Amino acid sequence: MTACINILLISLWLHHGRWDLTADHRYTISPATEELMAKVDAEMTVQVLLEGGQMNSGFQRLNQATEDLLDELHSLNSHCVVVSGEVPTNLGLQPIMVHERSKKGQM
Repeated sequence: MTACINILLISLWLHHGRWDLTADHRYTISPATEELMAKVDAEMTVQVLLEGGQMNSGFQRLNQATEDLLDELHSLNSHCVVVSGEVPTNLGLQPIMVHERSKKGQM
């Protein structure tokens, strides 16, 4: 019995890569998105401009969440999703100072 459970868990892990244990399933790809990704036959290039430089913790979390989402979309349709990470300053974009506020409005 234990061997069957282990095989099931390993196959689920290999298929999805991670489990979403949040109450609202915020990290779960919806069935509609899975269906849409299965139908896409043209290449989509996603250019991410969050990499490089020193980012505050909020942007670091956003960068990680973006990478995770794009990895999952790529796993659904690997020949159509192409991810291009760019350092904004390499494209001639100038950085701006962004301040993160707490829930109480403090910096």
